[in-house]
Amino acid sequence: MFRRLAFVMILAGIGVAAALAAPLPGKVHSTAADTLVVVVNLENVDWVKVGKPVRLMDADKGALVGKATVIAVADSTVTVVAPKGKAKNLKPGSSVTMEKPKAGMSGC
Repeated sequence: MFRRLAFVMILAGIGVAAALAAPLPGKVHSTAADTLVVVVNLENVDWVKVGKPVRLMDADKGALVGKATVIAVADSTVTVVAPKGKAKNLKPGSSVTMEKPKAGMSGC
């Protein structure tokens, strides 16, 4: 019984930590078609990895741009590919926010 309770508590803790991953603010450095180079502060951020999706938000307008895919991570820049045609309103200097995508029900 104690093992089950401990397992549930650990699982709940991991779920809460994943849900509370802080959004990552940044500024668009350059754009090319649907590829954006975003300048961010990557200190203590371990969820931004090449090949992983991120939710890209236009912080100036408060609008969701869409689920972008990270294609490169450097010292203070993250290069992402936004969904086709969704990044046309983002210009260099625009404020954006990257968030860890919410877990879906895939595989259930």
